[in-house]
Amino acid sequence: MRSGILTPSLSVVTTEVILCTHVHARASAATGSTHLDEREQARRNELLLAAHSLVGLASAGKTLARMIILDDRKDMALRHVNVPVLLRMGGLAVEVAHDRRTRSRAVARDWDESANLVG
Repeated sequence: MRSGILTPSLSVVTTEVILCTHVHARASAATGSTHLDEREQARRNELLLAAHSLVGLASAGKTLARMIILDDRKDMALRHVNVPVLLRMGGLAVEVAHDRRTRSRAVARDWDESANLVG
């Protein structure tokens, strides 16, 4: 149980803490508040996806290397797959795709609409 769930989850938690602390500290320095607007939330999700993807790539590389090197115990190599990272990557990929879709649909107001709001 410890090596199957707890240990792989530590990389997810550590990555989340480091990146979220960075993003919120950056927002605090810029605006005086740790609250993130939509743009900063999208940026945080993209950074998290990139970081978790690197951890997932390392996990997959370790698994593949152990499968190649350990000819007689290939089934043991699969225990090095970091499932919590893969699940978090999937969730973040959906969020990032949704954020991009939302941004692509956002339409800027034309000059007539802006003039009506002011005047």
